[in-house]
Amino acid sequence: RLMRLFGHRVIGDVHLGDWGLPMGLVMAELSERFPDCSCFTDNYNEGDRLPEFTADELNEIYPFANKKSKSDPDFNNKAHKYTYELQQGRPGLYALWRKIWQTSVDDLKATYEKLSVSFDLWYGESDADKYIEEAVNIIKDKGLLIKDQGAQIVDLAEEGDKAPIPPAIIFKSDGSVNYQTTDIATLLQRQKDFAPDKVWYFVDKRQELHFLQVFRTVKKAGIIPQSTELKHFPFGTMNGKDGKPFKTREGGVMPLSELLKTVTDSALVKMKESGNGTEGDQLEAAQKIGIAAIKFGDMINQMNKDYCFDLDKFLSFEGKTGTYILYTITRINSLLKKAGEPSDEAVIGCAYGEAERRLMLRAIQTADIFVAAAEETSLNYIAENAYQLAAAFSQFYHDNHILSEPDEEKRSSWLCLCKFIRSLLVLHMDVLGIETVEFM
Repeated sequence: RLMRLFGHRVIGDVHLGDWGLPMGLVMAELSERFPDCSCFTDNYNEGDRLPEFTADELNEIYPFANKKSKSDPDFNNKAHKYTYELQQGRPGLYALWRKIWQTSVDDLKATYEKLSVSFDLWYGESDADKYIEEAVNIIKDKGLLIKDQGAQIVDLAEEGDKAPIPPAIIFKSDGSVNYQTTDIATLLQRQKDFAPDKVWYFVDKRQELHFLQVFRTVKKAGIIPQSTELKHFPFGTMNGKDGKPFKTREGGVMPLSELLKTVTDSALVKMKESGNGTEGDQLEAAQKIGIAAIKFGDMINQMNKDYCFDLDKFLSFEGKTGTYILYTITRINSLLKKAGEPSDEAVIGCAYGEAERRLMLRAIQTADIFVAAAEETSLNYIAENAYQLAAAFSQFYHDNHILSEPDEEKRSSWLCLCKFIRSLLVLHMDVLGIETVEFM
């Protein structure tokens, strides 16, 4: 959103991890729960019954299968076998994969829609599969592919490395590819389709070594020009008040859909206490407020830092919260509704007091903040400035009786300033992907 604001052509790709061992693990577990399904045999015919499952069940199956593979060698071998056979196009497993893919994507899109998040492309590792052979041939032609204990690797060590950099594994010893290979092929696909100036990855900071290996491989092989920026933006974890990764009451990782429901329910309680709006309007506002709480609470922090998720704090009407910013916007809405929107001819006059002067200066600095946020790719600058702008407005609002001001010129100037500040706050929220509300 920020880069598009500055006129760049930006293409968003969700990039699903849909072609590696996790698929094999899920399929292996489904084969044990649905042993009679022909998709696990050589007797599969198109249209045969496939295992039945929901997105929630898939969320349960994968961690279960992953844990099982670590203690059951036969199960682990089956998962690797299915991964390889899927990548070779075995019909029954491919049909099952399509069903897993569609079930997962439908669920993801529903959740992303609630977050006002959209992608131009819904590609995954599977889309890069047809580029693997070409990418491998390029690596071979450069003389970079080395056989090592049955696997095929690329040595990535460079002079000046402060720590050993493990080689990139292109083919595992069983002949299957992993997500390093598909990420290399994905970059070849992106170069062919778009020839981008920059490729940015927003992924967990635990993947830093992986991206270093991928980026070095494609640059050494000439798959991506040296001039193209390849950058990994590592993000931290959201922790509970105990400082550990945020969990459900049962101790598992909390799904995003459950987190959204939790914050919406809490926001709805506050909306009902306010008594504003109908029941339907309250629910719609609560959903927006809950999402604002999550997004702003996340983006006010530096991306690579871990932070504590505190629901009461995030939904507070005070402090650096999305709720506070939305409340400031609704306060301005209410003020302009009572006073009437300023005419197009009305202008902001001189500063009549210190709080007003501080607010104007903060507004003037906004352009520089946006430029810095774009140059340093730091959305926390936008979130921080939104808070500072809202706080400055609150002080200005507190110090001046705008509606009852007898001086018409001063009152008109103040109303114009209020309208301008509202537009700036809405712009900040839009860049952060946060929808505003009419009342709170």
